[in-house]
Amino acid sequence: KKIRDPKKSYSFNLIKNAISSDLISGVAFGLSIGLIFLGSFSFFLLKKISTLLHETEHEKIEKTLVLSIALLFYKKKEQSSIIFNKFFREKDPILRYSSILIQTLAYAETGNFQIVRKFLKIIANDSNNEIKKASLIGIGFIFYSKFEIIKKIFKQLTGNYNPFIRYGVCFGIALSIGRKKHKEGIEVLKKLTEDPVDFVRSAAFISLGMIFFQQKDSYEKNKIKKFLKQNLKNKDNSNFSRFGIIIGFSFVEFIGGRRKIQNKNINFKEEKIIGAFLFIQHWSWLPLLPFILI
Repeated sequence: KKIRDPKKSYSFNLIKNAISSDLISGVAFGLSIGLIFLGSFSFFLLKKISTLLHETEHEKIEKTLVLSIALLFYKKKEQSSIIFNKFFREKDPILRYSSILIQTLAYAETGNFQIVRKFLKIIANDSNNEIKKASLIGIGFIFYSKFEIIKKIFKQLTGNYNPFIRYGVCFGIALSIGRKKHKEGIEVLKKLTEDPVDFVRSAAFISLGMIFFQQKDSYEKNKIKKFLKQNLKNKDNSNFSRFGIIIGFSFVEFIGGRRKIQNKNINFKEEKIIGAFLFIQHWSWLPLLPFILI
């Protein structure tokens, strides 16, 4: 439930106290701030979370607080631009990283080329690999289910020397394809499953699963299942790659086509965006994996 008046809410004080207790509770409660106040940006709340961000000594709590900040800006385009300009000028990479996530959720599904050009410039010039990766994934969210428009950029970057960029391309393609099963994008992902770097291969396998994850049985879906099975049997794949294969296969085999909207009054697309956004962050905290089921 969204709390419209954060200043009068007791929730924030409870969360603040929990973060100071232990690491596991701190990570969970740190993320809960953003989920409670989703799309309810206020400068008061941003200041409070930013203070916690600088006070914590735990990297995992820091990462979840950054996610919470981004969640505040969901669909808040104008406010996100103000904060982006402030955060991205900072030397601290965690604030620059946060600024990318903020604009990603603010402009999700909008197809805004101005933001994409900004992200591409950051990919070319910023030295931080996490920021490069987040920028590419952000482009996927901005062009959610609009692969045909953005495919040229992704295809060009599949050959980039930096594996973090290729990793971001995998999820960017999956998000921009959505449920449309674009054959060209699927073939690009298949090629990336042969990447020399294992975490890129893992991302490619997961991305294939994401594309077919809500599809009912079809010839194409069965082909992907067979493809994933073959790779799972390949003993040359590292544990990291096998992790991606197992996640991707579970999407297709056990979840795909079986999810139904439980409540017609729920904004299902909003849930999908937020669920996918948090799921993709499993890189930093594995318990975020189940958010794909939202």
